[in-house]
Amino acid sequence: EVPGTDWFLVVEQDRDEAFQSADLLKRYVYATMAFSVLCAAFLALSISRYLVRPIKQLSEAANHLAGGDFDKAILNTRRKDEIGLLLAAFNNMAAQLKERQILLEKEVGLKDAKLSQTDAMLQQSRLAAARSEKLAALGRMGAGVTHEIRTPLTSIKLFLESVQSEIETSPENEEDFNVAMRQIQRIEKTINRFLDFAKPQELSFSLVDVELLLKETISVVRPMAIKQECSLKMNILGELSKVRGDRKLLEETFINLLVNSLEALGSKGKIEVTARMDSCRINGRSVSCVRVVVADNGPGIEKERIQNIFDPFFTTKPSGTGLGLSLVHSSVQSHGGFVDVQSEPECGTVFSIFLPAEPHGNFDNEHGQDTYN
Repeated sequence: EVPGTDWFLVVEQDRDEAFQSADLLKRYVYATMAFSVLCAAFLALSISRYLVRPIKQLSEAANHLAGGDFDKAILNTRRKDEIGLLLAAFNNMAAQLKERQILLEKEVGLKDAKLSQTDAMLQQSRLAAARSEKLAALGRMGAGVTHEIRTPLTSIKLFLESVQSEIETSPENEEDFNVAMRQIQRIEKTINRFLDFAKPQELSFSLVDVELLLKETISVVRPMAIKQECSLKMNILGELSKVRGDRKLLEETFINLLVNSLEALGSKGKIEVTARMDSCRINGRSVSCVRVVVADNGPGIEKERIQNIFDPFFTTKPSGTGLGLSLVHSSVQSHGGFVDVQSEPECGTVFSIFLPAEPHGNFDNEHGQDTYN
């Protein structure tokens, strides 16, 4: 409208030309929005990789740690932020768990060894208990055996000895008579050994020179060895301490052990007796002791039979009574010592007797020490 007149001014313009700036602005807005979205996506991805990836690695490391794979549970990182501190704390935890696992494995190994040792001790205790039951049974049977067998046997022996001088017999009957007398003596000897085994003996302890005792014992057994054409040697390694014990019982112990070896050898075998100072463990403590070793090259003992050789009446010899080694075992135990046996079939047997020595500061073992439990 033109002021002051009735006229109007009309102006025409092309639409595209009129909205050209608006369209350009719209494209700028769309481009800005697209760029913003791409930047947001890139930023989100970067943040995800920066935050989520370490957490994922931590999760995987935790799974390895739970499975016991400590080496794969260690994470390598140089980050100094909170996540880096978290990963460092996790690595420290994994290292401590690994150390504890190693310590636990060592402790378990020690416990297994102790359990094995305890099991062996329990087995020995069971054997000792079974042996004690047999000893108790033998003790109860001792009186009955004495009255039922020994008395009539003695009467028969005395009767035969009395009629021998009064009745003339032929050479054939004389030989049968001698055989009967020998068998009676053999039975009487077996009964006496049985009674000695079953009857508790009152021990008379004194200081015993083991070297002298062994020489006397070997002089007693040597005729039997010569008769069997067996070699019998004795070696004394160094000066031996004296032991406190019953001399008579120890002598019987060594005689029984040597006779057992001779009976196992047969003819033309070898026996070697060795004595020296040694150390052994008795009642859980290490003590100085005299070790007497009797080694032979006989047929040996099967592994499954070694644990039974000290049982009463257990024997592998047709003519054996099974009491000799039982007497040896009980005698050594009554002196506070123990017996060790090493044997293999066809390789011979080694008996080692350990007797506590009297302490007098003269323990000189130039030939080494062996410790037995």
